[in-house]
Amino acid sequence: MRRIQHRTRWRNLSDDERKAQIFAEEAKEASLPKKWRLETVLSIPNVESIMEAETSDKVKALIAGLYLTGCRVSELLSHTTSSYQSDHDSIGERLICTTMTEKNKSSPSRTLVLPCYGPEKKIADYYKGWLKMRDDQIPIFGKKFDRKNAYYYLHKITFPTRVYSWRLRKSMEIPDFRMYPHYLRHVRITHLQNIYRFSPAKIMAFAGWSNLDPLTAYTHLDYSSLGQPFEEYAKRSKQDSVNEDAGD
Repeated sequence: MRRIQHRTRWRNLSDDERKAQIFAEEAKEASLPKKWRLETVLSIPNVESIMEAETSDKVKALIAGLYLTGCRVSELLSHTTSSYQSDHDSIGERLICTTMTEKNKSSPSRTLVLPCYGPEKKIADYYKGWLKMRDDQIPIFGKKFDRKNAYYYLHKITFPTRVYSWRLRKSMEIPDFRMYPHYLRHVRITHLQNIYRFSPAKIMAFAGWSNLDPLTAYTHLDYSSLGQPFEEYAKRSKQDSVNEDAGD
């Protein structure tokens, strides 16, 4: 009986829905080792380049939305245009996003502040344009666009990156790393820590976590920047000595 029901459901699916289901199953059986950690993540210009290379406006907006909000894909797909309000701070325009929070019963929703200026201005401008074209009565990506569709379209995007395999105990280059929606959440949270210097408490609030346990899994340090605190300390010390000499 179950097999007949499965065949009936499969027969009723469109070609795109069938492809999405196939790619979703393939994503679960990725060739990467079970325990691995990204050593390099996309930069903001990399995200822009991948978005601009896409021909579909919906996929461009999906990439922009997943990156800017850092939301889980199911959270983003539930958004409507009323989830976003335009605001201004002392520098420029920003979007205030109210989103549901999965996996956190103590805080079922959270508010995100998304700047429309700075290094991510192009990404934010495109996303704002997409929001203006959407109907407020339905989700911004449509009623029928679900997780499987998101995995299907992003899974076709590949790029090189490095990972560290805990099982193999070594680093390795992945020439054709396949994009998946949750990866952009990792990228965003890493940028919040490495570029914008968010504190762990602010990252926890932005990501919608109930504790800081996921922080080490989500953030990927740029190891070339580990010497930066020493340089900043040396600069401060030099400036302090200059100030003391000027005071004398």
